[in-house]
Amino acid sequence: VNADKITIEDLLRHRSGVFNFTNDSAYLSYNTRKHSREEMVNMIAAYPSDFEPGTKFNYSNSGFVLLTFILEDVFHKSYPELVRRKIIGPLHLKRTDYGGKVNTGDNEALPYEFREQWVLQSETDMSIPLGAGALVSTPADLCRFADALFSGKLISAASLQKMTTLKENAGM
Repeated sequence: VNADKITIEDLLRHRSGVFNFTNDSAYLSYNTRKHSREEMVNMIAAYPSDFEPGTKFNYSNSGFVLLTFILEDVFHKSYPELVRRKIIGPLHLKRTDYGGKVNTGDNEALPYEFREQWVLQSETDMSIPLGAGALVSTPADLCRFADALFSGKLISAASLQKMTTLKENAGM
């Protein structure tokens, strides 16, 4: 509804008003199936806006999925390829990659949720979270990533300043 008013900064700051599709009760009925870009965009567009863009903070995975598609359009490459070329490769992150099915033989953890006891959950197909959470890593690689990010090896000082400037206790 407000697509013409939403900025990239609104999406990065979770101030777009775009409904978070993972909050829909139907989410768990489709999260294990592969979805195309068109299906994801149509699904996100089908929800009404939560509020006028820029007026408040509300976390939205939908916004980061849309940002994923914007990146793919700008660079003419898939999100996994972009992450590998721009972050994983240059930083030599040996245990970080775009996610897939969990491989417990490689010490990967299955998804659980605590409901008075631990309950095994279904695995979300990575075609759904994309830039909102489709990466897997280790604590050591995450430290290497954070060190590179905050030392200016991934983005400019101006972008880092903008990223870390808080609005309603949230950065970009």
